[in-house]
Amino acid sequence: MDEVEALVRVLPSVSVSAEAFTENCAEIAQSDMITWRFKIKYDSMTAKEFPGLVHSEQYPFLKKQSWYILVTDETKDRTILFTKV
Repeated sequence: MDEVEALVRVLPSVSVSAEAFTENCAEIAQSDMITWRFKIKYDSMTAKEFPGLVHSEQYPFLKKQSWYILVTDETKDRTILFTKV
């Protein structure tokens, strides 16, 4: 249990939000091109702070962290979007 508590202390606490909208349109129709806006906010950091580099024995070099966004349909049968941010 000590290992789990130690891991939880170093994992970032984040809030994630997503928004879908069409440019210059109030409603979204089936054939419209949509824009997705994803926001990842670190809860424990101020606006002027930035997360540090990844620390791991698997990376013997300086490496910035990254996030992956995965969007699927409701039944998780199809992947709609998979991208690295």
